[in-house]
Amino acid sequence: MKPFKQFFSVAGLACAALGIAAVQDNKPQPMPDINQVVDNTPDSINKARTARPVSGSSRIGNNPVLFLVGNSTMRTGTLGNGDNGQWGWGYYAPEFFDKNKITVENHALGGMSSRTFYNVLWKDVLEGVRPGDWVIIELGHNDNGPFDSGRARATIRGIGDEVMPVVIKETGVRDTVYSYGEYMRRYVREVKEKGAHPILFSLTPRMAWDDKDSTKVTRVNQTFGLWAKQVAEAEGVPFVDLNDITATKFEKFGKDKVKTMFYIDRIHTSAFGAKVNAQSAAEGIAALEGVELKDYLLPFPIDTVTGKSRQPGKPVLFTIGDSTVKNEDKDDDSMWGWGSVISELFDPEKITVENHAMAGRSARTFLDEGRWDKVYNALQPGDYVIMQFGHNDGGDINTGKARGELHGSGPESKVFKMEKTGINQVVYTYGWYIRKFIMDAKEKGAIPIVLSHTPRNKWKDGKIESNANSYGKWAKDAAREAGAYYIDLNAISGKKFQELGETGTPPFYKKDHTHTSKKGARLNAASIAEGLRGTDCSLQEYLLPVYPKTFMMNGSIPTFNEFDGYGYDFNSKPSAKGTNPYFFSVNVPDGNYMVTVKLGDKKRKSHTVVRAENRRLMLDAVSLPKNKFDEYSFIVNKRSPGINLKDTVRLNPREIGVCNWDDKLTLEFTGDAPAVESVTIRPVEDSDNVTTLFYCGDSTVVDQAEEPWASWGQIIPAYFDTNIAVSNQAESGQRTSSFFASRRYDKVLSMAKPGDYVFVEFGHNDEKDKGPGSGAYYNYAHNLKIFVDRARQKGLNVVFLTPTARRSFDENGKNKNTHGDYPKAMKEVAARENVPVIDITEMTTILYETLGEEGSKKALVHYPANTFKGQDKALADNTHFNTYGATQVAKCVREGIAEKLPELAKHLKPYTKYSPAQPDDPETFYWPLSTFVKIEKPLGN
Repeated sequence: MKPFKQFFSVAGLACAALGIAAVQDNKPQPMPDINQVVDNTPDSINKARTARPVSGSSRIGNNPVLFLVGNSTMRTGTLGNGDNGQWGWGYYAPEFFDKNKITVENHALGGMSSRTFYNVLWKDVLEGVRPGDWVIIELGHNDNGPFDSGRARATIRGIGDEVMPVVIKETGVRDTVYSYGEYMRRYVREVKEKGAHPILFSLTPRMAWDDKDSTKVTRVNQTFGLWAKQVAEAEGVPFVDLNDITATKFEKFGKDKVKTMFYIDRIHTSAFGAKVNAQSAAEGIAALEGVELKDYLLPFPIDTVTGKSRQPGKPVLFTIGDSTVKNEDKDDDSMWGWGSVISELFDPEKITVENHAMAGRSARTFLDEGRWDKVYNALQPGDYVIMQFGHNDGGDINTGKARGELHGSGPESKVFKMEKTGINQVVYTYGWYIRKFIMDAKEKGAIPIVLSHTPRNKWKDGKIESNANSYGKWAKDAAREAGAYYIDLNAISGKKFQELGETGTPPFYKKDHTHTSKKGARLNAASIAEGLRGTDCSLQEYLLPVYPKTFMMNGSIPTFNEFDGYGYDFNSKPSAKGTNPYFFSVNVPDGNYMVTVKLGDKKRKSHTVVRAENRRLMLDAVSLPKNKFDEYSFIVNKRSPGINLKDTVRLNPREIGVCNWDDKLTLEFTGDAPAVESVTIRPVEDSDNVTTLFYCGDSTVVDQAEEPWASWGQIIPAYFDTNIAVSNQAESGQRTSSFFASRRYDKVLSMAKPGDYVFVEFGHNDEKDKGPGSGAYYNYAHNLKIFVDRARQKGLNVVFLTPTARRSFDENGKNKNTHGDYPKAMKEVAARENVPVIDITEMTTILYETLGEEGSKKALVHYPANTFKGQDKALADNTHFNTYGATQVAKCVREGIAEKLPELAKHLKPYTKYSPAQPDDPETFYWPLSTFVKIEKPLGN
């Protein structure tokens, strides 16, 4: 062995006792402590000796022993029992070997470097080694820090033969320090001298990344990994690059999942990380050429069940959960889980369904028992995972069935000792486990869908129990945070049971208040399908089609309820005389629907007007003689507030509960004698070539929900043929900026497809802005430009409409301009951006002046007291239209479309040309009043 020649001569070594202090300034620098971690258990050696196994004590007969030599990444703490939440891979290594052929002894100890292990523990280990045994050495994590103080565990860098005598400052003990490679050589040679087989391992990877995007895990292939490999090659022993095997896996896992591989710090592994390293070690051994140790490995398990249903080119839907997902599922009298019947709703020619749920499991125990690993290993890109836990997740954590988790969806965790096994385990929140399933599924390219758990048949004060403030909330939070689809199964099925009532619910359950009968399982499965159709999740494309569906409007139609999903609504139904209006609603996902109504009656003349959603005119009055029937079709756009997995439209309180934003497509049948034989509803398909017009505006555009208010946007749908759908996204009180802030434009853009149109009419409320940056040529013009830019990015056509005029006459009988520069500013933006403009300001001004100061009141909400029920004061609104006025404005817009938009004009139904200078006679205007009346004025003015 040569002295460390940089700073020790032979003479210097001879007088080291006298001159060591003089040469300390010249000593080499040890490896820097890049881990910056103090081992959680600074073990005393005496304690360690009693806790670690006696070398060779596990030997069975003449079987060999595999000895593991390492540090805290192989065995954390003195006992290696995970009492601080950290585990070393040596704990799990025996699971990969045939215990009838070989035993595995973990002699590693936290805090050891190659130097300190050799000096303190190695002799004891070596005593138990016999010929034919195996010794794995994985050291280096702690070969840093000071040479001669503190833990004094650093080694000289590299694999050279340098030596360096030191005196430990705190104790005065003398030691000789060698290179890392020299210690490795000593382990190897001394194992060989015993007739055993050494194998060198590189270190486990840390949670460290080479790049800012966290895609490349930092390797040790220029330091300890390289040096261990070089020693192995020189000494002719096997080498396993554990660092690279696990790091490659980590890179596939992604940053967030890698975080779960560690606990407390970035070097010590959690149970998850330890298991990954143990498997990597086994894989590395199995890949060694000519090394007999691999013959002692157990065969790597091959799962021939999970994913067995897979057909070439088709995805698999995996369902996981508890007994409400999978139960006895054997006959009509047993308990059933929805996962065993949901396949009935999917097209078997497109997708297969596998139910891997297990009764009695929580999210935690489903993971702990390896059930999730089987699904995870079977997942392929394009598959789907529906997960539903919660029924068993609130129980005991470490006693009894020990399946509970911490409440909530946060990152919290805590170490518990399991009463039955005495094993320590880190337990996380319910939401953490759901996020892990999501993360794993996405890593494999599968699409995760999270459900709130099924409702229990438990009632209080006439209401069925809800989990909206507990597991439902936590499941939703976890789904949103991790980027998964979420379906509130508890709420969807709960609504259906609520409609059935406490006495009507028992047939859907079996034996208790949680487990469902086959009927109940099918109800829950139908609720999941319903929830899917309310998302943009591609799994809905594999559902068997529910529509087109024809409803015969006779005595078999129920009152609307969530269980049936359709029916007469709002406490209405056809009367015997056939004179009263009625509503019919159907639960459908968002989208455009072709609605075909067959009108007429065998016994009487009929006179029918059809409206949709919030009094949106679809079919003007149709009169038919007795026993005469005709069919009419139109397109209805249905929407809900959801935009994507995380965002929703911010509705104002007046919008809550109105037909424009609910889960139903609602039709209103009115007129002097409404008569409907049947209603057929089917989703619009690409082949239908339907263009959607999205209206963005304020109270003069919106579908007003109640009489006597109305807007042109809800009249104009009746003017188009079945190639045009109208999605009126306007809302009272909106200005350009608030339309953006409330995410209404985000909703429009999420629904629109290239070639659709965006109609923009604002001004009434923008002109009220008085702060800095406000004004027609500032914020208003800027926002109009945003409408244009974002629409064109999606390939949409933009149309501007100047704001409708207010009724405001001067002494000369002329209607005053109350909008200032706003109409002009819009026209100037339109000219710069080449956007067509329909000048409603000018046309409505002409309309008012034609009708006159008094007659123009008939176009707006001007009514004496007691005209409507509950109206004790006169209504005098000079901004908002009644249905007559809204119809006149709609006809003005129609003329603008005919003049400025030839592609849309082709889809206008035949009509008589209209001029606001020659309006319809208000005395002959026909509009049967809706049953919804509201005296309160709409927002905005």
